[in-house]
Amino acid sequence: MGKKFQEDTSAHRRNRNRRIISRIGILLLVLSGLLVALGLLISASSLAFNEVNRDRILRFGVGYVASGAGLWLIWLLFFILPERFRAHRSPSQKRRRRQLNMPPAGKPAEEPTLPSGFSPKQREGSVLPAVLVILAIVSAILVQVRASTSVHADREEASVHRFRARTAAMECARELLQRIADDPDTGIDRSDDPWTEVVEWTDPDGVNVIGRAIDLNRYYDLNNVAVPSTGATRPASDILHALLNQSGQFSTETPVSALRDWMDGDKEGMYEQENLARRNKPVLPPNRAVFTWNELLLVDGWTRAMFDRSIESSAERGLFDAPLDQCVTIIPVPRSRAIPVNINTAPRPVLLGLFGLVREDIVDRIVTFRELREIRSLDMLPVTPDEWTASGVMPYLDVKSSFFLVEAQSWTGEAAGHVRWIAARSDNGTMSIIQSIL
Repeated sequence: MGKKFQEDTSAHRRNRNRRIISRIGILLLVLSGLLVALGLLISASSLAFNEVNRDRILRFGVGYVASGAGLWLIWLLFFILPERFRAHRSPSQKRRRRQLNMPPAGKPAEEPTLPSGFSPKQREGSVLPAVLVILAIVSAILVQVRASTSVHADREEASVHRFRARTAAMECARELLQRIADDPDTGIDRSDDPWTEVVEWTDPDGVNVIGRAIDLNRYYDLNNVAVPSTGATRPASDILHALLNQSGQFSTETPVSALRDWMDGDKEGMYEQENLARRNKPVLPPNRAVFTWNELLLVDGWTRAMFDRSIESSAERGLFDAPLDQCVTIIPVPRSRAIPVNINTAPRPVLLGLFGLVREDIVDRIVTFRELREIRSLDMLPVTPDEWTASGVMPYLDVKSSFFLVEAQSWTGEAAGHVRWIAARSDNGTMSIIQSIL
């Protein structure tokens, strides 16, 4: 009796272990099927994404399919093939049935006598709850992957739109540079030259573009203030005083002196490094040309309010109402002599600042003369030699331009791009970018 009980208990344990192994195998099979199905679903959904994100989503799907195939291979190698191998090596059908605790054909199976606490209906675990849990986990992973992929796809798509907008703006800026370089007559520049026209188009990607080129030599360069005047040449600081007066600024000593000390290389001046250091100024003069408008605001006496005056038409503008940003500019290059103003394109307030407010009659003659014909040489101007000598502005004038501001904007419904370049043109028409403004 005791021996029979031990045999029955051993058989029951073997059957229980086989059931557990069988359930694990079923679990692996079901899980592999789920992974393959999810992988195929993800791979199919990649077709709905753009080219940038399609490969990334497809790699997710292929990864799921590969994982499912790997689990199926494990199920085949460790659960199916070993069982088939054992069945094949069995010496007889009877022995195999006895090993599996199965009755001979036509004979009902005997119920083994189990120890107390065991039940023939007892089952450890269940495949279905495990499959449901794994399905929930895989579904949660899929939802998370889909959400993160969607967010990443939105970011990638926004990045693509920004790139396209930026590229379109750069293409427009390059075309404007080419127009300036292709000017057939580089010996003279006028306000109605072809390169001054605004360009506008919509590219095949639906990006709207608009751009223009601005002649910077039509304005007075603030960096000229540091250039020393020689002989009868009018001091550059006097010109800046006059331009500030025309914009309604009458306390001009501080901005002019501070700007000169900011750029010159000597140590003389109230706004040089030693004096500013004693006053605990946070920023000291770098003794070089001003590079940007933001840097100009670091100089004593210069504020944003000086440039915030409304722009009115010349007919409505008084003598001291000229917008300062329409009179001066910043060309960020070193120089040993002043960068001249193009007399063909300079606004009247700029010419008045150059010649001086007391020589308004000379400026009116020049403006009237250039409306009738182009000025190809300064000798053509209706100005007498004595007036030239008295004014001392000949070194500040030219009939052509060498520096330009190229601006291009682009936009779509999703993004926008902007390009601002300061470019220089050599005598042979070669264009070079000297500054990219952010």
